[in-house]
Amino acid sequence: MAEVRAEGATPIPEGYVPLGVDAFAARVGLKRRAAHYRLERLEAIQHRHPDALRVVRLPVKIGSGAERLARHVLWPVEHRAAA
Repeated sequence: MAEVRAEGATPIPEGYVPLGVDAFAARVGLKRRAAHYRLERLEAIQHRHPDALRVVRLPVKIGSGAERLARHVLWPVEHRAAA
């Protein structure tokens, strides 16, 4: 079953973890600006390329408790069964 966040947020499918721009930059070894550009490009091509990583917009807190939608890449995680 997919996890659902705040109202209007994209559901997160099982087997994926959402990575914000800083976490994505650290995971792929890019600077923050390069990772931000890569997220924009992935978002633009995700509907034409079925193998591309998916980009979703999730709510993040900004000053004074307000929220905005920020880009997150859905990074696949491997679940291994206990032996």
